[in-house]
Amino acid sequence: MIGDIFFEFKHLENELKKMLSAYPRNDMAIFLPPIDIVEKEGKIVVYVDLPGFKSEDISIEFEGKHLLLKGTKRIDKTGNKGLNFICLERKFGHFERRIYLGKEPDIEKTQAILSRGVLRINIPLLKESAEKVKIKIREEE
Repeated sequence: MIGDIFFEFKHLENELKKMLSAYPRNDMAIFLPPIDIVEKEGKIVVYVDLPGFKSEDISIEFEGKHLLLKGTKRIDKTGNKGLNFICLERKFGHFERRIYLGKEPDIEKTQAILSRGVLRINIPLLKESAEKVKIKIREEE
């Protein structure tokens, strides 16, 4: 009985391998570049490792208190005609990161710098009002 179960699992595994091998592999995969986020002196600084990216491959947007990062890194096929890759470990493909900042960004003063494969985004924060505002409560009968 147990042998039958293992046989069925092995059969299922083989069928899945056949099904998956029928689909052509796309050289564009999804990956997540590593990030570091620090807060200092009234601003948030985001560091993103993007080796091999150009500025035109990257998109930076804000949506409320969220920072949206998108990008695509393609394999350079122009210089690779006639080559058969033996090993291809570098990351290529599309990424999207949505980062919650927790505070309201000053979008107009935000700066992004791409240097040596690291994107640095300096995001000044809007000053929060330190003024206390008391809300009057109305009673209904």
